[in-house]
Amino acid sequence: MNKELPREVLENIKELTNVRPLSASWLWVSSQAQAYNLSKEKQDKLKQIWDQIGQYFLALEAVQTRNTKFRIDYYDALFWAFKLSKWVSFEQINRLTGWMRHRVSENGVGMARYALEEKGFIDKSASYIVYGHTHHHEIMPLDIIANEDGDSTHKNQLYINSGTWHTYYDLALYKPIMKRFVPYQTISYLVFYRDNQSRGQRFETWQGTYS
Repeated sequence: MNKELPREVLENIKELTNVRPLSASWLWVSSQAQAYNLSKEKQDKLKQIWDQIGQYFLALEAVQTRNTKFRIDYYDALFWAFKLSKWVSFEQINRLTGWMRHRVSENGVGMARYALEEKGFIDKSASYIVYGHTHHHEIMPLDIIANEDGDSTHKNQLYINSGTWHTYYDLALYKPIMKRFVPYQTISYLVFYRDNQSRGQRFETWQGTYS
């Protein structure tokens, strides 16, 4: 729809990866259609493209490998979500997403569960598992490695996420069905020390948020 949509809509849709929470992705697309008064014909076409992308996504080999036979898993949830999306209207998805926003939190453990699968965590060679790029800044304790010599000292294993340098578009908590997204940016510094570089400190994190 490159030639059918206003340039602003196309540019804003490119920000989809920075929308939070992820479950509000469709509301972001829908809000662009509403903000720029797109015709019903164009909105329906956008919806059709959205449904097609869902099917392409489910067909990806990397996604298929997450499907566990004879068990209801995250793949099955996505499958039925896209299946449902295909048969309901633009506005019905808006209402469903708004309802979910009140009841489902995407914070909590976040990306930390993947840190438990990292080689450095499993073989206890890493004190820190660090992620970043498109995520939220967070710190999560993973484990404590006891000293094998019976010494009382131990090593902590931590998961740290530096967050993103992109602008977040966060869905407002009040009446999410209104599709109000608040833009802001965060900047995070992660500092790691060797030996006595900082009077025994092992690491620091600093974060600021601005708009």
